Amino acid sequence: MEIIDNIGSIIIYNGTEDRYELLVPRVKVSGTWTDSDISGETAEVKNFCEETWTDEIKTAYQSHIDENLVE
Repeated sequence: MEIIDNIGSIIIYNGTEDRYELLVPRVKVSGTWTDSDISGETAEVKNFCEETWTDEIKTAYQSHIDENLVE
């Protein structure tokens, strides 16, 4: 598991499905931002995200997407 940028994107390896997954600190649904649901992740992933995804990181991610993603 590693952070791949300064806005909190995390890559984890899913050994069960033999693939990599991208986790991000927030998601935007119908124009509203909410924290990503990590409840189904392992304790190791949850702890890593909780320690890494500070309010500053979440805001940076949200700003990056709002500025660069065409809806």
